[in-house]
Amino acid sequence: MRSRNLVNWQPSPLNPVLRASDEDRIIANPRLTESERRHVSEARNINNSDIDFCEFEGKLIINYSWGNQQGVEFLAEAAYEGTEADFLRAWFPEPRSALERNP
Repeated sequence: MRSRNLVNWQPSPLNPVLRASDEDRIIANPRLTESERRHVSEARNINNSDIDFCEFEGKLIINYSWGNQQGVEFLAEAAYEGTEADFLRAWFPEPRSALERNP
């Protein structure tokens, strides 16, 4: 959602901007035990939430939670090749002009 006045809100037409997928399960921590790895691989993944991000070394690093929101949650990280401003603007694509639609 976005708002210019905190009274009127516009939802993104791309909502949700994060969707649960098997890529959420990629393990970056080499110290997880086999039991912990199995827990991650077998967890029900129906939700992505609590997105947080920060620009670092030319990328936007995105951290978020995935799991079932019923007590089984994990933290994940993704990267966007661009700026924070570009990432957020992309949530609200502008309609193409008539010239762009009919070259």
